Amino acid sequence: MKVKRYLAPDMRRALAQIREEMGEDAVMLSNRSLEGGVEVVAASLPGDISFSSSGSLGSGSAARSTRPGNATAKAASASAQAEKPVATPRGTSKPVPPSAAQALAEQQANEQAQALRQERERVAQEGREMHRMRSELNGIRRLLEQRLSGMAWEQFSRRTPVQAGVWERLNAMGVPAGLSKSLLETLRPEMNTAEAWRFAIAALARQVPVLGTDIAARGGIFAFLGPTGVGKTTTIGKLATRYVLEHGPEAVALVTTDSFRVAAHEQLRTFGRILGVTVRVVDETHSLPEILASLRHKSLVLIDTAGLNAKDPSLQFQLQTLRNCPEVQNILVMACTSQASVLATAYRTYAPAGLSACVLSKLDEAGTIGEALSLVIENSLPVVYETHGQNIPNDIKVAQAHNLVSKAVALSVHSDEESERLMMEFGNAYGNDLTPQETQMGHSGIARGATR
Repeated sequence: MKVKRYLAPDMRRALAQIREEMGEDAVMLSNRSLEGGVEVVAASLPGDISFSSSGSLGSGSAARSTRPGNATAKAASASAQAEKPVATPRGTSKPVPPSAAQALAEQQANEQAQALRQERERVAQEGREMHRMRSELNGIRRLLEQRLSGMAWEQFSRRTPVQAGVWERLNAMGVPAGLSKSLLETLRPEMNTAEAWRFAIAALARQVPVLGTDIAARGGIFAFLGPTGVGKTTTIGKLATRYVLEHGPEAVALVTTDSFRVAAHEQLRTFGRILGVTVRVVDETHSLPEILASLRHKSLVLIDTAGLNAKDPSLQFQLQTLRNCPEVQNILVMACTSQASVLATAYRTYAPAGLSACVLSKLDEAGTIGEALSLVIENSLPVVYETHGQNIPNDIKVAQAHNLVSKAVALSVHSDEESERLMMEFGNAYGNDLTPQETQMGHSGIARGATR
């Protein structure tokens, strides 16, 4: 009998080595895992030794007498070996033919793969269940918030009907809760509904910052910033046309920094051809400072900028370029058709350039403008122009605070959806002023917050 120890990276390679050196009749005496591979001890039986049908070793004619022929004896021996377990509980192995060990290894791998699939499915199922539960809890929370806000608004309306009426009208204008609350706090308790409304509207108009003058008419260098589609180029066309009609085309120049999009400057070039004014493009070979230096003899220079994503490196380069040109006054153009969150994002994006004023555009298309008024009040950003159509040069005028507030009142929206928003914003604004006892008993906690 020849016994040999084999070291291999895995069981498959160890079995291949055993077959190659000892043949198909070799038996595996033991195997164990080592760091980096496996160790297998195998033996090759001499020709006169084999396994009997009972599994014990025999020799010579005794072994051959139990089977009709040599081929049959080998089959019986292989069958007996296949029925033996591979390893004992302590990790030692009994003789097993290589083919049986390979089959067992494959079976174990399949079982592990099946267990892994089941575990992944279990985790996925738990995730779906958690998502469903989270959605249900969020729904319950929204329902409770709506119910509590409704109760708070009902008590507020009952205890202070004048303030409630003013709040409701401000909400219909699109004025957010924070600004509405500050306006209500200026009201006096003895005011009736009409007096309180006039007082709140006047207070709102006083807070709206405006320049109140046509700055382009005096000349200078102005850059118009804002997202794509807010009306920057159209506003420039209106201002340029008015100036040309007053002073002639030789005094005006148009500049665009939008060399990032295909044919982005064509509209500005069209304005230039119609008006007969100079049009220049900032690109890799012509920087903005160089172009402004070449246009220093012009009375009015209007710069159209690219509307790019806030994370676009090209936008940051554009803002840095404008910061490095102190002679340029940067004006933000905001479309009143945008939601409050869009307006706030636009302001945060372009504020680093240093904003001198803003233009409120598309008032003719807006549903409400209270959101835009709130933003300029909160950030002390003066409004210089308001635009209300596409007609050039007519649909633009110098912004006046009382006109903007009157427009906001005229656009007031009353609907079930707005009523629900009113109650939710009211609950959020006055939630800290309301105790559970006041909610239950109808005390005047909210009223105190509104009238102090």
